[in-house]
Amino acid sequence: MKYITYIRVNTKGQERSGLSFDAQKVIIEHYAEIDKAAIVKEFIETESSKDISNRPILKAAIEYAQTH
Repeated sequence: MKYITYIRVNTKGQERSGLSFDAQKVIIEHYAEIDKAAIVKEFIETESSKDISNRPILKAAIEYAQTH
């Protein structure tokens, strides 16, 4: 199994919520290990918008997943 990861951090207070970049990465790596999956591509975005149209890295991750 292969994983493509997408990590989004908000520019406002993400660290305080416990969902920082590092925390998200640890969780993803944990599930990849359980599934014996390889993380083949990682997408990281710093974006506070709730509107998906304002998330170019998310769009790139979806496109990558659809073509690989």
